[in-house]
Amino acid sequence: MTLLLTIGPPLLARFVTNAGAVYGSFATVAGIFAVFYLISQALVYSAEIAAVRQARLWPRALDQNQPTAADVRAQALLARAEERIPVARVGLRLTSRNLPPSGEA
Repeated sequence: MTLLLTIGPPLLARFVTNAGAVYGSFATVAGIFAVFYLISQALVYSAEIAAVRQARLWPRALDQNQPTAADVRAQALLARAEERIPVARVGLRLTSRNLPPSGEA
């Protein structure tokens, strides 16, 4: 975030200078929107990375038939989120040869 805010204004000034007198104001607005877009993308990616790190959902398996411990945790969290009624319980049972011990789910 700091990198974008540090590099953004000088880069924007360079683009506006190269745009000329006619397109200068349009280039300023387009440049500001580009910086806002990059900032929003950085925020979304950092939020996703923080959620994955906090829930220990990495590394995930490429083959869904051979889930890793992180895949089991992700499915357990998804099942827990699907419980709509407080007394309802959603069951999760994965069948594979390479499952981690049953205490992790």
